[in-house]
Amino acid sequence: MNQPSGGIPPGEGVPVVRARFTLKTLCNLLVVFEATDEDDAVLVELGADGIWVITADGQRIFVGARHASDA
Repeated sequence: MNQPSGGIPPGEGVPVVRARFTLKTLCNLLVVFEATDEDDAVLVELGADGIWVITADGQRIFVGARHASDA
């Protein structure tokens, strides 16, 4: 996959966190987005026990497992 245009130039913006999402995890994220208000954002939390979404009203929702290679 090519870098999208307007991306961060090489050497700048070193990644802080990387996550590997399965299709099932992305589908779970989509369900969360569909259930939120149009202008609300969700916070993705990468915990030792999995991938969670924190909604604007503070709900913590499990969306998928972490893979050993993500640590």
